[in-house]
Amino acid sequence: MMEGWQTDGQRHGVGWPPSRRAVFRCRPLPSLLGLLVLCGAVSPGRSAGAAGRVVLMVMDDLTVVDLMNLHPPHFEALAAKGAIGLVNVQSFSGASFHRGCLTLGAGARATGSELIGEAYDAWEPVDGQTAAAAYQERTGLSVEGAAIVHLGVGPSVNDNAKAFAPAHPGALGHALAQAGIECAVIGNSDVNREWGRDGERREAAATLMDATGRVPRGDVSKSMIRGAAGFPFGVRADHAAYLRELDECLPQCRVVVVDAGDTFRAEAFRPLATQAQGDRLKEQSVRAADALLGKVLRRLDLKRDLIIVLAPSIPITYRYQIAPLLAAGPSLEPGSWLTAPSTRRPGLVTLMDVAPTLLAHLNVTVPPEFVGRPMSSCRGRGGWERLQVLNLVTAGTDGLIRRALLTPLGIWEGLVLLLGGLLLCQPVAGDSRRNVLRGALLSLVVVYGAIYLSDPFIHLVPAWPALVVAGALALTVASASLLARSRWAGFALATKAAAVTVGVLVLDAATGARLSLDSTLGYSSYFGGRYYGLGNIVACALIGAALLAAAGRHVKQPPRSPGEWAAAGAFFAAMMVVVGHPRLGANVGCAAAAVVAFGSYLWALSGRAVRGRMMLALGVAVVALIGLQVGVDLHSGAKQESHLGQLVGSASAAGSPAVAQMALTKVQVFLRSFRHVYWTVALVGALAGWCTFRYTAPAGLRSQLRESVPLQALLWATLLGGLVALLLNDSGPACPAVIVSFGLAGAFLWLVDRAPHVH
Repeated sequence: MMEGWQTDGQRHGVGWPPSRRAVFRCRPLPSLLGLLVLCGAVSPGRSAGAAGRVVLMVMDDLTVVDLMNLHPPHFEALAAKGAIGLVNVQSFSGASFHRGCLTLGAGARATGSELIGEAYDAWEPVDGQTAAAAYQERTGLSVEGAAIVHLGVGPSVNDNAKAFAPAHPGALGHALAQAGIECAVIGNSDVNREWGRDGERREAAATLMDATGRVPRGDVSKSMIRGAAGFPFGVRADHAAYLRELDECLPQCRVVVVDAGDTFRAEAFRPLATQAQGDRLKEQSVRAADALLGKVLRRLDLKRDLIIVLAPSIPITYRYQIAPLLAAGPSLEPGSWLTAPSTRRPGLVTLMDVAPTLLAHLNVTVPPEFVGRPMSSCRGRGGWERLQVLNLVTAGTDGLIRRALLTPLGIWEGLVLLLGGLLLCQPVAGDSRRNVLRGALLSLVVVYGAIYLSDPFIHLVPAWPALVVAGALALTVASASLLARSRWAGFALATKAAAVTVGVLVLDAATGARLSLDSTLGYSSYFGGRYYGLGNIVACALIGAALLAAAGRHVKQPPRSPGEWAAAGAFFAAMMVVVGHPRLGANVGCAAAAVVAFGSYLWALSGRAVRGRMMLALGVAVVALIGLQVGVDLHSGAKQESHLGQLVGSASAAGSPAVAQMALTKVQVFLRSFRHVYWTVALVGALAGWCTFRYTAPAGLRSQLRESVPLQALLWATLLGGLVALLLNDSGPACPAVIVSFGLAGAFLWLVDRAPHVH
């Protein structure tokens, strides 16, 4: 990078550090995470070694369906020699070609406008001058040593500096330059052959540009395309020009990005064509890209070299699906599936994992601002057809089930708890009325277990997700109706249902959270907040169900002997391990909420008042738990640590600004989460129902509740645990709504069982 140039982030003190060890030595970390890092070890980076080359082939808008239907021979040969998988292509503000390439080059989710397509060979004409002159005009820098300049680098850096989770465009190129590794970008996705700035789509240059917007070698000019009748926009990639440039760059460059171009042009032309013609042109473009892939493969030695083929985004018509990715190299088993520590899931990686994989192959230190992890291979479980099933499951859960199930679920929770509080303000007489109220309240306890038992059917009928929605709702209604008509007390039924829910969720977490992943309540492969462990909603359901199950036990027989108290403590401790252990739930915020919820329950169950001393004790316990989680995570090693361990590693390298930025990001995501109106309705309805009962119900009924120590402990625990979950998670009202629904549903059912005696 040229002397005197600073990115916007560097001017404000958040630029890239030279190495983890150097920054660690010279900058103290006042934050809690920084202090915890002092107990761990940060491994030094590796210097460039004698590894082979890396070729990254960009084929935008390529889909799994294309590979399934067309069986392009070189793609299939590459899949047999290496590994395949699905790649999450989400960046900030959604998926697109330009944001995908920015994300590849930043090693973190990046944002930006289509100006990122304005990359040029230094000699190309732009607005009556050369691209070199235009670049110097915009940046004040010389183009010496650069074959390609990016005129959109300024806006892209500024846009990402102002984003709520700033990324650093050019971080990958910067890391390669620091390691003394030359790189090149070849090809473009231009939609015409006219010189000028109309139709230039050179987004691929953003993958290897440095922070100043320069690429040392390559060619992205219009000499990479040629006229071709019958191709979209009358142009296609000139394979002869590609290969000439590739043969010139490969001896000097250890990293080369090749933008195939034709697949992008085919999808860009689709709105202008008939359906049949659009499909024909797409097939033609895939076969052309396959032919280019075959020619590139002949120039590589896969015993030393690494090749990665991916689509940075997929067509809008395939919304909620995930793009294909192929990779082959010395560390990847033939016929395997791709995975990464950032997903812990066979067949799934993220766009942010590509840059660390590239650097790891070259034995180059991965910058701390990279959020992905190097990809690896695992035992294959089938071909593209099997991966397409996962794609359809993702499309089903994100495209339909979340809206069709979570919206009515949240609204139903709010209405039931609000009406429950209102109806309990007067005597509940009559079996029919009581059974309706019991059934509605029981449904809130049963619904999470019913959803989990329905989730496996998503994989059996991925093409008809509406059936899964209907099945989950039908199972909930049938179970709640059956339980409401039984002779057992409603509270006893609720506690048994809660115990079953606890068993299901614990068993699921212990076996890899397979029911939770890609489910209606778990992590989404498409939106990609996280990909492993227990999601916030699931973890909060476990906390609420565990509290209700314990309260059911203690209403009958409160703990008296030390052994009984030890058993209760051991049960809650086990639940905290399931929620927070990095190899199980891996949910830090919900683990802290569990400490507060379970601790306040035991405190109140012992008959002590809920006061400041309890809050202080629980605060110390939360800090100790997080410290223990960090210790376990750091002990797991870099390839196994969870997002918490990665955060601590980044904090050790980047200092307190990284921690402050993380906190700011959490706050902003938290505020945005209130846009999910259904969870807001659930939380507001629950609190309104409780307040209505608390201040307007008959005194006799309220006195019965006050006299039950386990019920008082349950209510305190769900309210305090819900508050902590609200503050420490980025799911907004969803977390407290789920926890509080278990507590209030249990308390209201306990009151319904006794309401006929109060007139």
